[in-house]
Amino acid sequence: MEASVSSRNPAPQDHLPTKTIDKRENITINGERLVLIHTVPAHTSGDLQVFLPDQKIVFTGDIIAANQAFTLIHAEKNGSSAGWIETVKVLTSLKADSYVPGHGDLQTKADVQTRLATVEARHEQIKQLVSEGKSLPEIKQSLGEPDPPAGAPVPTFRRTPLSCTTRCRRRPYNNNSIRSQL
Repeated sequence: MEASVSSRNPAPQDHLPTKTIDKRENITINGERLVLIHTVPAHTSGDLQVFLPDQKIVFTGDIIAANQAFTLIHAEKNGSSAGWIETVKVLTSLKADSYVPGHGDLQTKADVQTRLATVEARHEQIKQLVSEGKSLPEIKQSLGEPDPPAGAPVPTFRRTPLSCTTRCRRRPYNNNSIRSQL
């Protein structure tokens, strides 16, 4: 919440949450059971999903953006691709049939599982290319991504130990550097 105050588009201070959850909380509103879920930073550090167990529906927020091949990870908001994978594994373990994404059409569990498998495979490809010392343009080329515009700065990778994920989340984001939490 504090990060919002200094962000480019801060939340109005009179509209900040008055209650936070740690990992999971069961609540009932007007007789409807809801499970609030926060696994780890994924799209951002503030991701929250809502599971309606009686209806077998999960509201994923921007964790799932069905209108994009890959979800956007906001590194400047402490998001993490490894966290995205972990979060989606939790969501697919729920007894749910329908997933309402933050963007795009309604998804089935099979749709979300397919997306997860695709992202996991790509994540492993990127980890391998980084371990080989490839540059970002080389990695993008290997993955079939378009070349950066001429004259654009080329981000570099810096390895971050996995044990550092909690402590390192608070590092400021630098547009000229991509930190690998792989």
